[in-house]
Amino acid sequence: MEAFINACVTLTINDEVVNQTIAIRKSKKIKLPDALIAATAHIYNLTILTNNTSDFKNLNGITTMDPWEQ
Repeated sequence: MEAFINACVTLTINDEVVNQTIAIRKSKKIKLPDALIAATAHIYNLTILTNNTSDFKNLNGITTMDPWEQ
């Protein structure tokens, strides 16, 4: 876990992420924090690691993985 955290990178919430968050919120019924996570993953082409993959199931272009199911 420590190696994983040390390898993490901080990403900024820039205009592109904000605009994508707004677009997601307008098109899907999703909570703001989840929309922000999804938008960030989409813009930076990242996989979302979560135990709640169902929160992101209806979003196109978003890849999720539940590390507890592996």
